[in-house]
Amino acid sequence: MARTTRVDDTRETLLEAALEVFLEKGYDGTRVADIARRGGLSTGAIYGNFENKSKLLSDALLAKGLGKLAMVSELGTDPTPRSVFDRLAGILGAEPDLGHRLSLELFAAAPRDTDVGRDLNENLDAADQFIEDRLQRARAEGRVDDEISIEAYRYVVQLMVLGSIVVKGLGRPTPPKEELRTVLRKLMTGAERAGRRRR
Repeated sequence: MARTTRVDDTRETLLEAALEVFLEKGYDGTRVADIARRGGLSTGAIYGNFENKSKLLSDALLAKGLGKLAMVSELGTDPTPRSVFDRLAGILGAEPDLGHRLSLELFAAAPRDTDVGRDLNENLDAADQFIEDRLQRARAEGRVDDEISIEAYRYVVQLMVLGSIVVKGLGRPTPPKEELRTVLRKLMTGAERAGRRRR
């Protein structure tokens, strides 16, 4: 038990050190020796806990940065358009934090590093599946209009969540949640009205 705790502590120390160095030097400028020095450990501790530098950086970034994708689960079990867009206002209106900045680095690193790209896409696929499963269930229960393309709906939700991560990572100002909620409700009402007119 004591050994497990020690290994967990070492791993956590390395992840925190990697995040600090990563924010200072960026993905490409971060070296294993810098991380080990920051954590007060040897490079051997890094290779004893992580397969390679990419895996360490990928795990560190995913722990903080892509935790933002877990926000998709905040959309809850009711995926009807009105409910989803209402909850999206809370996600889009959240204050920028460290995770948003780290996510930007992660998005930039993904095309250049196979491990990071694979981990990022696995997380995005899981978020897509979460939304799609709930949409399919809602459609089966008659709560989502048959005219709504599940693929397009999921894509729009993903664009909003990922777009908000980028905007916040750049430090752009965020409107109050209530204002965002009003805009999203108006968009929803407009879409519903257009649907009624077509009938």
